[in-house]
Amino acid sequence: MSSAQAGLAITLLCLSVAHGVVDHVLVISVDGLRSVDLANYVKQYPNSALASLEKSGVTYTKADTSAPSDSFPGTLALFTGGSPKTTGVYYDDSYDRSVFPPMSNCTGTPGSEVVFDENVDRNQTTATSPADIAPELLPQQLVNGSCVPFYPHDFPLVNNVFGAIHAGKPGARTAWIDKHPAYDLLNGKSGKDIDDLYTPEIAVYNETFVGQYIANDNQKVAALLNQITGKTASGNASAPVPTILGMNFQSVSDAQKYNLSAYTNHSTGQFAPDFLTAFNTMDSSLTTVLAALKTAGLANNTAVVLTSKHGQSPLDTSLVERISPIALMAAFPEFAVAKLSGDDIALLWLNSTVTNDAATLQTIANNLMANKTRLGVKDVLVGAPLNEQCGSIASRVPDMVVTVDTGVIYVKEVVPGKLPKQAEHGGIAQDDRHVGMIVNLANYVQQFPGSALAGLQKSGVTYTQANASAPSDSFPGTLALFTGGSPKSTGVYYDDSYDRTLFPPKSSCAGRPGTAVDFDESVDANQATATSPADIAPKLLPLQLVNGACVPFYPHDLPLVNNVFGVVHAAKPGARTAWIDKHPSYDLLNGKSGRDVDDLFTPEIANRNKSLVAEYIAADDQKVAALLNQINGKTASGMAAEVPAIYGMSFQAVDDAQQSNLSAYTDLNTGQFAPDFLTAITAVDNSLKTILAALQTTGLANNTAITITSNLMANQTGLGILDILVGQPLAQQVPIVTAQA
Repeated sequence: MSSAQAGLAITLLCLSVAHGVVDHVLVISVDGLRSVDLANYVKQYPNSALASLEKSGVTYTKADTSAPSDSFPGTLALFTGGSPKTTGVYYDDSYDRSVFPPMSNCTGTPGSEVVFDENVDRNQTTATSPADIAPELLPQQLVNGSCVPFYPHDFPLVNNVFGAIHAGKPGARTAWIDKHPAYDLLNGKSGKDIDDLYTPEIAVYNETFVGQYIANDNQKVAALLNQITGKTASGNASAPVPTILGMNFQSVSDAQKYNLSAYTNHSTGQFAPDFLTAFNTMDSSLTTVLAALKTAGLANNTAVVLTSKHGQSPLDTSLVERISPIALMAAFPEFAVAKLSGDDIALLWLNSTVTNDAATLQTIANNLMANKTRLGVKDVLVGAPLNEQCGSIASRVPDMVVTVDTGVIYVKEVVPGKLPKQAEHGGIAQDDRHVGMIVNLANYVQQFPGSALAGLQKSGVTYTQANASAPSDSFPGTLALFTGGSPKSTGVYYDDSYDRTLFPPKSSCAGRPGTAVDFDESVDANQATATSPADIAPKLLPLQLVNGACVPFYPHDLPLVNNVFGVVHAAKPGARTAWIDKHPSYDLLNGKSGRDVDDLFTPEIANRNKSLVAEYIAADDQKVAALLNQINGKTASGMAAEVPAIYGMSFQAVDDAQQSNLSAYTDLNTGQFAPDFLTAITAVDNSLKTILAALQTTGLANNTAITITSNLMANQTGLGILDILVGQPLAQQVPIVTAQA
């Protein structure tokens, strides 16, 4: 899961506020928190606040932050869902070819360094908000012919969750707490998206002493507690509790960067003293914050998202090699570089004479690669590879990106009184990007921590904001799952719909085209015995003209797009495909060939009494038995066969228990399940345990990816399944649970 996806998740959580799912979202960014750091701490401190959040929430073990992984793009990924390709923000110290230098009166050739950190404060020792930014220190821009300051909030090219909340929930209050007034970055184009933005300047502290950064974090925690208890961050006035609020912790990042190491032994996860101090203090603060939510009566209606803007590289500090960027600059013609931003990466904006000369750019890149060992260079991105990584926003994108060997940090000099850097962020290495992430919203898994679902959550990734297709009928939902398409592209809106190009059953294609298309139990030859598409009665189907002949219109003719089963056959010759569902009409998945699914088992559910959940559980058990056959190297019916490359089934009992009983919950607020619904979901969970055990027994557990979701699913999931099976480029995945068994 990328940080941009994390940002989308936060956005969806916040927008769900407008629909009454939760009332507040608390976002905590523990800057520098790598996934491995989170795992190590929770393992060693099982009674910690972090462990508590994990236990009652969901931990995303595959979350990646932005690339580059600097604080600014990482922050925007969290709150916009955008990468630098779309936000146009690559670093807090970067370049823009469309703005003018400070105090230039917008004269001369446009193009200026854009520095948005403590250097734009009017007074660093007293700065606590964007009002403390000195306009004269900012770049300038022409707006309607006037030369005006270019503020941090002017920098992003996209809107953000704070503005979206204001638009979606009039009267809602927004808040954020961070480390520089330049986090005006989040104020949106209006400059006022955040109602209470508190930004005590961190630069006044000595960053080589973790205790000083802890003091800054404590200052921010106090402000957050004020907001939770119905005050402004300053505590000087009463205010409604914000719909979205939160803060960054800085001391963990500081302890990684300016001590001998974050670990005394990174292989065993043994924390170094200063790093542990920072971690423990942050966790103690979290305990205080969570207790304040409970005291204020907000614990049950506040979603908590804990993650990080960035990681830190390298984890193994024995690999650290500090190189002066001056050595890097020597590879460039004189005056060629307009701006270099570098930490464990180098972003270079070049003067126009070089930018527009592809041959010179390539010569420079070749020179850097020829000296890669001395300069710590791993790769040089120019041209198409650069555009693929960074996009092509003309005024913002760097002309060249230098990625580095693990451990290389470009450092101008070691400042007297400061320890040398032992790690940095900004680069695209896994230590930079693979961050910790917890989303705390729980229900069944919280009540039943020993369940199979809980086990899958623990070892996998749970997507808490997955949405169904629209409309959310089973047919479009199923196609979303296996094609990646919405009804807009699949052409399938319901299992009982209409097609203006077809003819009614038994019409011999005579008369005016246009007929109802009912693909459910009504097209079975015999509902009592139907188990496959072969049991569909052609005479009950709509008719179509094909090359002048009037022929039946089967369910597999309905979708306008191909699906993952057909793609698997095309991409993996000899691969076997299978699916198990509730009607023979799930021939829907057989593709235009009518045979994309090699083993399609569809015992008709309509002959069950849907008011009795036990009958639907029995139908599910029949399908589970067929799935176990497939896992054990048989067809669904029990004949010998290869284990399919893709296979699975739908469970129906949970849906039945929701539809045909008084309620799924006896108490929606506490998540207390109603008896029949609990019976159904427990039956599903027990079946899952049996299925997982079968995978283990057959030796398939370590090479089988699992997706658990609903057929009423968002329209990107099919692409996610395609990624797993045939190695296609990663798409945004939104299943409810994905796991390695």
